[in-house]
Amino acid sequence: MSLPSGAPLTLLLGKSRALDDRKSKGDARMTARRWTARPLQCNTLIVVTSPSRDTLLASARAMYPALRARQRRCAEERKVPDETINELEAAGLFDVTKPREFGGIEMPYYVFCELVMEIAKGCPSSGWVYAVIGEHNQTVAAYYSADAMQDHWRSDPSPRIASGNPPD
Repeated sequence: MSLPSGAPLTLLLGKSRALDDRKSKGDARMTARRWTARPLQCNTLIVVTSPSRDTLLASARAMYPALRARQRRCAEERKVPDETINELEAAGLFDVTKPREFGGIEMPYYVFCELVMEIAKGCPSSGWVYAVIGEHNQTVAAYYSADAMQDHWRSDPSPRIASGNPPD
């Protein structure tokens, strides 16, 4: 099984003994509470961690030289160069506003805003485009139904779609 970089993992193996050991029968609420309150036993521990705020900011700062070198090209072509988009993707920065259940990092919004500012120090246009794309993930997570989120992120784990909303 492969996981996206930084993806959280919830693993449920086996059946909890909570249902087998219950002393009172017939109380569905007690059964459900016991079912979810007891930890499951398994032989393997898998820990998947997400990058920290500091790690993400360091990744954005490390892009300064490349972003500055592409500023003129960005203005002349009137688009952010593909290399910049690929570097943002490789650093996991597009996953900052994506929910964990879909392989994202789901950082607090202020971290996303800090990243926008750091990227904009290297290239204002790249910072703006990053903000708009990240805002779209935020909008999907906040307003779309569960089915729409499944369609959005399960078919392509890294869609980059610009929304009609300007960044806050």
